[in-house]
Amino acid sequence: MLNCRNEGKSSEDDGQQCESAMHSVFNSISEPVFIIDSEGKIIEANKAFALIFGKEVHECINANVYNLLPPKLAIPRKEKADEAFRTKTQIIFEDERDGLFILHTINPIADKDGTIFRLYIISRDITELKLAEQNSLNQTIFSREIIEAIPGAFYMLDAGGRYVQWNAYQRDVVVGKSDSEMVNTFALDTVHPDDKALIAEKKLNIMNRNVEDSEEVRILIHGGPEFRWFRISGKKIIVNGEQFLFGIGSDITDRKKAEEAALKNSEDRFKQLFEGHSSVMLVIDKSGNIIDANPAAALFYGWSIDELKMMHAGQVSMSSMKCVMDDLNKIRKSELDSFARKHKRADGSIRDVEITIKRILIDGKEIFYAIINDITERKEIEEALRKSERNFRNITEQMSEVVMVVDTAGILTYVSPVVENMFGYLPEELIGYPFTQYLPEEGIPDALAIFNNIVLHNVTDEVFEFSFRNKNGSPVYGEVHVHVYHDQELHGIIGLIHDITERKQTEMQLKKLGTAVEQSPAIVVITDPLGNIEFVNPMFTLVTGYSAEEVLGQNPRILKSGLMPEALYEDLWRTILSGDVWSGELQNRKKNGELYWDQAVISAIVNKEGMITNFVDVKLDITEQKQILSELIASKERAEESDRLKSAFLANISHEIRTPMNGILGFAQLLKEPQLSGTEQGEYIDMIQQSGERMLNLINNLINISRIEAGETLLHIAKTSVNELLRDLYTFFKHEMDKKGLRLHCMQSLSDSESIIETDSGKLVQILTNLIQNALKFTRKGEIDFGYNLINGFLEFYVIDTGIGIALDMKEKIFDRFHQVDNPLTRTEEGAGLGLSISKAYVEMLGGTIRVESGEEWGSVFYFTLPYRHHGSTIIPLPPPVIQMPVITVQTLTILVVEDDAVSNLLLKMYLNKGDITTLLAFNGKEAVGLVDHHPEINLVLMDLKMPVMDGYEATVLIKKIRPDLTIIAQSAFTSKEEKQKAIEAGCDGFISKPIDKNELFTLITDLFLR
Repeated sequence: MLNCRNEGKSSEDDGQQCESAMHSVFNSISEPVFIIDSEGKIIEANKAFALIFGKEVHECINANVYNLLPPKLAIPRKEKADEAFRTKTQIIFEDERDGLFILHTINPIADKDGTIFRLYIISRDITELKLAEQNSLNQTIFSREIIEAIPGAFYMLDAGGRYVQWNAYQRDVVVGKSDSEMVNTFALDTVHPDDKALIAEKKLNIMNRNVEDSEEVRILIHGGPEFRWFRISGKKIIVNGEQFLFGIGSDITDRKKAEEAALKNSEDRFKQLFEGHSSVMLVIDKSGNIIDANPAAALFYGWSIDELKMMHAGQVSMSSMKCVMDDLNKIRKSELDSFARKHKRADGSIRDVEITIKRILIDGKEIFYAIINDITERKEIEEALRKSERNFRNITEQMSEVVMVVDTAGILTYVSPVVENMFGYLPEELIGYPFTQYLPEEGIPDALAIFNNIVLHNVTDEVFEFSFRNKNGSPVYGEVHVHVYHDQELHGIIGLIHDITERKQTEMQLKKLGTAVEQSPAIVVITDPLGNIEFVNPMFTLVTGYSAEEVLGQNPRILKSGLMPEALYEDLWRTILSGDVWSGELQNRKKNGELYWDQAVISAIVNKEGMITNFVDVKLDITEQKQILSELIASKERAEESDRLKSAFLANISHEIRTPMNGILGFAQLLKEPQLSGTEQGEYIDMIQQSGERMLNLINNLINISRIEAGETLLHIAKTSVNELLRDLYTFFKHEMDKKGLRLHCMQSLSDSESIIETDSGKLVQILTNLIQNALKFTRKGEIDFGYNLINGFLEFYVIDTGIGIALDMKEKIFDRFHQVDNPLTRTEEGAGLGLSISKAYVEMLGGTIRVESGEEWGSVFYFTLPYRHHGSTIIPLPPPVIQMPVITVQTLTILVVEDDAVSNLLLKMYLNKGDITTLLAFNGKEAVGLVDHHPEINLVLMDLKMPVMDGYEATVLIKKIRPDLTIIAQSAFTSKEEKQKAIEAGCDGFISKPIDKNELFTLITDLFLR
């Protein structure tokens, strides 16, 4: 009976859960299942039920099941349902329709009050089962045919011994009854009275012990008194839970008669064999009386044959009479044929004997033929072995190692109890199973190979390591000592397993640590207490260049660079010998002599007794970090020095600008004096011009160094005659040298044709000019020599002076920018200290080098080299151009000057205030555009580029839109190539840099109008 009860506070939830569970059950059942109420209304159904009627499940719900069935079938189905409601019990029935056999099961469903209110019905198709039963019936018929074909008797008995099946031979020849009489006949009634007890016991033994047995007995023919000898067999079978005994019987009467005749003929021969046998032999009747004994028995027991023949078997046995008779009964039932007992002898001594007894029938009489062997000595040996085994077990049970014995098939035959501690198994869980069952799968092939090798080659006293598996699945590592044993026909392997799990784990840990050390990016060195190297890792070799073989046994002092203070090493040894850890930086030397830095941590390894056994040195190569740090420090110092020099440079620039400005402004003020003579005016004007040129030189140097810094300096490589260039410089400086009373020499080591090279002549002139000017500046007496020599494919130029010289610590610094300002030897001399920096940059751009040799008070020699790229032709110097002012009338030349600076505007107006030139002025680009638009007579514009309101670039673009053919010359204090290019792109036809040279301006105007 099913229940679906809703109890407690959550009845509604439980009901939903019950309904959900019901749906899940229904959907999982493949047979038709449905639930109805007492009226037959379908409450629930599954898809299999709906499919029978060709409907969907929802179409079946709330329909009446009896309306879905044919009327003839609906009536008996309702009767079965009513019976289930009435009896409250499960109803099971089956029917057949259209060749199908259906088994129906009706289960009542009770509510919480125990009232049946619904039925749960399931139908199962049992067609296959029914067909199987039919096949079984057919098989039975087939079996009947086989039974009838059996030669001799066949019988099948129930548990009570009645016939269930038989063949015609058993029925007609042996029993002599009809089939109807056979079913009530006991098979034991057909057995001869003298054999009934024996057969009854054997039947009982077969049925109880499930053994198959056979016996030769006398069978009554048609109930007797005639009998014949049959060998009958019996075997128990179970059919549908019931026990049966079936067997067959063969008539052996003719053989038995022949055996009896043969037995009579061989009695004398048997008598001789019996009496002459060395084994003890007794013949015993079914009551246990000794009816015969051979001479060996008399000799063994100490009684004569006649005395033995008067005795009962129990009188020679130490067992009770009941035990002796039980033994005979067991032999009679074939339950026993050989056993050990204790027998006593006439002198009172007790001997262990092994008895083998056979039951035989002679003339229909049952007798027992016993052969007794004295096993006393063997028992003593066995006892000694048992004692030895006890000792063995006592020893193995107290050993920490596991003792196991494996036969040649690999089966464990003994395992000592300590196995539970090591592997978690009890001995009985291991004995009888292959030893490989407790090994990890990956280790089985190797273990079997080792085992087979041991067995085949009698390997003994060997030690192997195996990985076992604990009962909990964890690995256990064992060291196995094996020994092959031989005991007569028995042989196998004795193994002693020592648990080395802890050692293996330690080894694996050490291996991991070793791998970590081997692959460590740090240098690891291990020494003995004396500091001799015992181990180095590969990183040591990689860093130092020494192989492990080269340093083993050596002292780490082979790495000493000699640059570290001895006090540091003394502190190191004092620290580590006290057991503390020393850390610090060491500068060492590699095998190739290269220096490197280590960040070292050195500590001692101490044993349990507190003695130092080793020292471990872990080091990191910090050479690169040290170099980076040094570079950072140097960079910081350079930056600080640069800042200091720049500050000094700015101060010096201020000085260099203010000094000539002072001359310009001062002498300009003096020129205003009304009483000046013409000579004084000329001197003041010369001083103003010198101050202006000095300021212009400073500005040019600043521009050049700026271009060098920005990488904007371009090379203009062309054919250059070095000799011609030097001669020009000699001519240029000769006048000033004479004024200072100095001698000037120029040396040319090549002919004019050989001195022609490809280089930037302008930069070469600048380099030599800077060097000669420096020599001239710092030489007060003596001479200056300059020239060149051809050395190894380079022209080496030199400038030699007898000036004040350069201190050693300043020889490299003088080529640095701004450094002249910080030189106490040159503070009294004018200049910003940029000339040598510019010269050095130009020399390096041209592929050469520059250096200085000097000493204080004896002068200096500057050398620089250039590649000797010989061109092979001469250069004919052209005479300087003759600047002629073009003859232009007022009507043909009107110039617009566009300049926001009033002074520059006035200067240009004064430059142009000659001849027939008309000058118009504009102070910004916007005014210029307006003037051009209203004065078509303007045929030249001098355009300043940087102005307020509108700059020169925008004004040029607008003017070119009005007058595309109008010539415009850009004039600017900006001299970079970008500014020039920008002006050209805006539409300017020419470009001139401020300060404007009058001759240069007129030359440019002439060039533009003569194009």
